[in-house]
Amino acid sequence: MLKHVIGQHSTVFLHLAGNDGVLVELSVLLTLPGAAEQKIHSDITHAELLHDPITSAPGLASVFVALQDVTLEMGPTHVIPYTHTKEYHINIFNAKEAIETKEECGIDSTPPLAYSPSGDVMFTAAQVLDGALLCSQGDSYVMDSRCAHLGGANKSNSSRAMLCFAFQRKQDNQKVPGFTYHIEDELVDQYTVQDFIV
Repeated sequence: MLKHVIGQHSTVFLHLAGNDGVLVELSVLLTLPGAAEQKIHSDITHAELLHDPITSAPGLASVFVALQDVTLEMGPTHVIPYTHTKEYHINIFNAKEAIETKEECGIDSTPPLAYSPSGDVMFTAAQVLDGALLCSQGDSYVMDSRCAHLGGANKSNSSRAMLCFAFQRKQDNQKVPGFTYHIEDELVDQYTVQDFIV
């Protein structure tokens, strides 16, 4: 599957991580019926990543492939634009290590979802809802791993399964702080972007 996805979009992956970018994540995310909504979070902080010198691609991003159609009721990923920036992470994540929520509220509720350390409203439920990534089976999307996002509550009778993988641009300090690098030990440092370009 990786050969198919990467082979069809090799230019994207070469810009993202370079020819020798290393496979650092390979997993399937399975959200069961009744699963609760996640809190808004970023998988990695705004660490110093090596960017592509031409496109400024982030050097580490998560790729998701829908293994079946994903509807709003199944709790898709919701990505909030412009939250990959250094300014956002300084204001929110570096100040408190995570977004502080003043109360538990779901996407369907009207109170704001997230607050800055100063108490200012950062996102409303409507803004988060606008970031829902609805997919048909086989669709894929690339997310800068620094973007704030959440997995929605699965209110359907079907599980939501997404293949997730990531390549990181080769650099001296391979790992950056955060929640990624889900890969079996025997696959660590074994594959690069080039290995999947047909």
